[in-house]
Amino acid sequence: MALFFMSWRMDTDATLKFKKVLLFIVLGMSFALLDEMYQKLIPGRTFNIIDFMYDSIGFSIGIFSVFLVTIMKNRPGSALGSR
Repeated sequence: MALFFMSWRMDTDATLKFKKVLLFIVLGMSFALLDEMYQKLIPGRTFNIIDFMYDSIGFSIGIFSVFLVTIMKNRPGSALGSR
């Protein structure tokens, strides 16, 4: 989900601002929290803080991965941006 979200919000010249990355992480963590809270309404399901933590970590890793790839791609002389 993080990869699709970042691809959608990336500037036209394939750059990302660090503040925008932090905003995406906060949004992803909010989504994970709402997802866990929603599960309390489903019979047989409960809120699990460990699931929330794993969702948040996964979303953060996905966003930082895209952020690092775009930084590497935009570096002069980068093999990623030479195509």
